[in-house]
Amino acid sequence: MSKIIIYPNERGGIVIVYPALNCGIPLEEIARKDVPVGLPYLIIDEANVPTDHTFFEAFEADFSEPNGHGVGPQAWFIEQYEAEIDAINAEIAPAAAETLVAAPKDQAGFPEDFTPEQIDATYDDLVAQVAVLNEQNTAVHAEAVAQWEDSKAARIEQLNKQIAVQRAEMEPA
Repeated sequence: MSKIIIYPNERGGIVIVYPALNCGIPLEEIARKDVPVGLPYLIIDEANVPTDHTFFEAFEADFSEPNGHGVGPQAWFIEQYEAEIDAINAEIAPAAAETLVAAPKDQAGFPEDFTPEQIDATYDDLVAQVAVLNEQNTAVHAEAVAQWEDSKAARIEQLNKQIAVQRAEMEPA
């Protein structure tokens, strides 16, 4: 059974909202958004509305126990944008790669025919390669964090602009 939203209009009549339920927004949120600021609303079965609209202005409803009150589209969108900003601020920066460590020289598994000098030289090369890899990983991580922070700042800036637009629309003309 289809649900609709009703709320009182300024002439004492009723406004009927037939929500697009496939929009991904829960019906309660559609009501909060689409009903003007402070007005009570009811969510009812569409079958409870007369199909003959000849005397539409005579329709009545009891709003003494509403399902909620409208906040209006601008305030609703501001809530959504602020929630998105909170989610962005809760994001965790990219994790750093684990620091690589060369195996101890006595556990590195050198061939048995290596001389002590070959073992030392090969092990020193291994330690140097591990250090280079760690430096590369640190640089890659620093770049990833910088890109993440730039993206985060840009997304928040865009949302704040959208909030400013909604606030401007709320101002009396």
